[in-house]
Amino acid sequence: MGRLCLIRLLSALADTVSSYFVPCILVLAFITFVVWLCVLRFGLVYSYSNASFFVGALVHAISVLVIACPCALGLATPTAVMVGTGVGAKAGVLIKGGEALAAAAAVDAVLFDKTGTSRGLSGRLYTSFSSG
Repeated sequence: MGRLCLIRLLSALADTVSSYFVPCILVLAFITFVVWLCVLRFGLVYSYSNASFFVGALVHAISVLVIACPCALGLATPTAVMVGTGVGAKAGVLIKGGEALAAAAAVDAVLFDKTGTSRGLSGRLYTSFSSG
């Protein structure tokens, strides 16, 4: 259970960090856009292309977004959960959500009855046996 708790803790930490990081980066990109728009408009820096001032400022703002992209924090975890539930659905296993998928990482064995269904045991180990 220690590994499962660590995964949940890290996932919660990534969500918390990205909830502050993303808005800060968006504000920083907007500030970059405004500053470069002023700099290029008033000729404080030589424009290296024939593009308009707006396009030059937009290029710099998009550069900030691309470089500081929090994809690993904000998008990787939900994408992994979505892929995991999709693969499970293709195999005929319905997964309720990310919490159930994270809890399944600690499962070593699943006990089914003769019809191939799980009867909703409480998750406790009643009898342990080895086949080998």
